[in-house]
Amino acid sequence: MRLDQREIISSRAAAGAHFLDERDPGWWRRVRLSRLDVSSGMSCVLGQTYRGAHSVLGGYEFGSQLYGQENMIPLGFLASGDWCDVSSHAEYSALTEAWIVLVEKRRAEAGAMV
Repeated sequence: MRLDQREIISSRAAAGAHFLDERDPGWWRRVRLSRLDVSSGMSCVLGQTYRGAHSVLGGYEFGSQLYGQENMIPLGFLASGDWCDVSSHAEYSALTEAWIVLVEKRRAEAGAMV
């Protein structure tokens, strides 16, 4: 994966983190990095944080709002391609790595504040 693609993926994860920060500050404390896998509905950030946040109709529910898959891609919760496409597997791996880096950074910053 090219550097510019990794930067885009990192910015998508950062947008997703900001989205979660507005709805649930401290969400990152509940993520188990050892099992984080953005391609898995139960092991992704949302699955771990909200115990399988997948809602019916292929969306994600936050409070009273339902967000469709097309809204989850720019937030780094889903890959942009079809799951069967090999490039989606690479994108999911890169998204998982981006989320790990983001959560580790937050934990390090929180530890420094104590």
